[in-house]
Amino acid sequence: MGTRSLFLIGMTTCLLSAALIVAGVVGIAWGTAIGMVGIGILGSSAVPRTGG
Repeated sequence: MGTRSLFLIGMTTCLLSAALIVAGVVGIAWGTAIGMVGIGILGSSAVPRTGG
């Protein structure tokens, strides 16, 4: 009984940490993509004004 509950706790902790890592990586990727798009939009809108 005790071994089984320990196993379940370990599995749950492992899955939770894996989910957190995946969420962090996805969040970083999304943030980078959105930032690049935002910089591209700002740059393209600023270029005509500066005559470049």
